[in-house]
Amino acid sequence: MSFLESLLASMDAPPKRDPAVVAAAKARQDMAKRAAKEEREREEKFEAMITTEVEAFVNGPATIKKFDPMPSDKREILHRMAAKRGVITYAFGEEDVDRRVVCFKSAVAPIAAHVQLMDRSLPYQACMDDLEKKLKENAAADAAAKKETETKKGAKKAPIQHRNDRLKKLVGDTEIAAKPKEGVSYGIVPAHLRADKRTIEEVENDLRAKRARKDKAAT
Repeated sequence: MSFLESLLASMDAPPKRDPAVVAAAKARQDMAKRAAKEEREREEKFEAMITTEVEAFVNGPATIKKFDPMPSDKREILHRMAAKRGVITYAFGEEDVDRRVVCFKSAVAPIAAHVQLMDRSLPYQACMDDLEKKLKENAAADAAAKKETETKKGAKKAPIQHRNDRLKKLVGDTEIAAKPKEGVSYGIVPAHLRADKRTIEEVENDLRAKRARKDKAAT
């Protein structure tokens, strides 16, 4: 017998577990597995139901849909499923009392900044009254802006007047523009007259003279 075998033979065997304890532990594991499976099945069933309702809302004529109060985990699923289909959702109401999700189509969805300023933890009806008031204000502002735009488009533009016509209204029907005289250039100098015909020495002398005058004026 080798040293390792003799060492193992000298060690005590591991204690045997009580069959009742083993059975209880296995029963708890099986129960936890069943509970997790049932929870997954309930979530899948809820997601399928929510998907059907959201798709019916998207394809239907209604612009707003109010769901029944539900716990936060189900509201989270509803928010997620609606966002996938381009539906805007907000939750209103008191937690564990009447807090529910309201879906809006993008054309009638309230401005996010207004919703963020609301106290959405108030009772559901109070939230809806406040939201309805803001939606009416938004609709009135949009209508006023649209009317103003149409008014501006329909207004007749004043005819464009020539500069001489405007001057005639100010100074009367007189000779406004002087007639040019023949052989006279009005501010236009020919290129050959604009050319500098000085030599390099003359330019240098002029620069020295300018510097001398500048130094003398500085002293």
